[in-house]
Amino acid sequence: MKNTLYKLYKYICYIHRKVNNKYLGISILEDQEVIDRITKEKLSLARFGDGELGLIINKSEIGFQESSDFLIQRLKEVLIENNDSKLLIGVPKIFVEDSEYDLKTKMFWACFIVKRFDILNNLLSQKKVYANASLTRPYMDYKVKNLAKERFENIKKLWEKRDVIIVEGDSTFFGVGNDLFDNIKSIRRIVCPSKNAFIKYNEILESILEEVSSNTLILMALGPTATLLAADLSKKGYQALDIGHIDIEYEWFRKSAKYKIEIEGKNINEVSGEGDIKPKYIANENYTNEIICIIK
Repeated sequence: MKNTLYKLYKYICYIHRKVNNKYLGISILEDQEVIDRITKEKLSLARFGDGELGLIINKSEIGFQESSDFLIQRLKEVLIENNDSKLLIGVPKIFVEDSEYDLKTKMFWACFIVKRFDILNNLLSQKKVYANASLTRPYMDYKVKNLAKERFENIKKLWEKRDVIIVEGDSTFFGVGNDLFDNIKSIRRIVCPSKNAFIKYNEILESILEEVSSNTLILMALGPTATLLAADLSKKGYQALDIGHIDIEYEWFRKSAKYKIEIEGKNINEVSGEGDIKPKYIANENYTNEIICIIK
């Protein structure tokens, strides 16, 4: 089966080169450089993964976020027109280099690129330098997984000794039940709808602005809504990181999972199914005390 997939992958890459006769030709920073710049220069990060790019290209809905013309327009503006020197735009590193990734991940992105090459080529600029949107997926997609511990330790430097506001869905429980945030100075949480959070965008943004200070780091796990919040908050002078997936990746790493599995008490749409949002409450007093706002 693996040999068949590999041959198919090579064939897809061959067709890609034959038809397009070129690669995207964009520049993507190494993860360590992204982490260093975010910590030293207090930069923000807005990530464009397959969900955000799919919305822009195909108007395709994500399981937890309906598509809309306004959402697509906003995503395009951030991806294409951003000129904020304090905001890093992330796109998948596999667009330019796939040697570190496992075969399943290579297959997924090879198909994604082949189908959408011309559109991606128009959306992305060779004059810009991007971050790696897959920075927040340091475990499951990699071929060699024994380097994950080091990757997580480096990522944890992003929030070390910082006062943090976490903006998350109501079934996310970001960092609850593990030690991902054991080096944070303080945590406050704004809990938002897990499904179709963009409908509440203005209310979410206003709630953050009411609570944030100049030294606060804002961490967000809220799909495309987090991508846009990172851009808008950066423009207002705040540091905001679209950091979704990192908590679930950490849970999989801790369990040495070989494939994406359910994590008790946390919703994972990639496992539960498209749009299958099932809020689950984790009885954790610290988590409850950290909540400063609930948006329904």
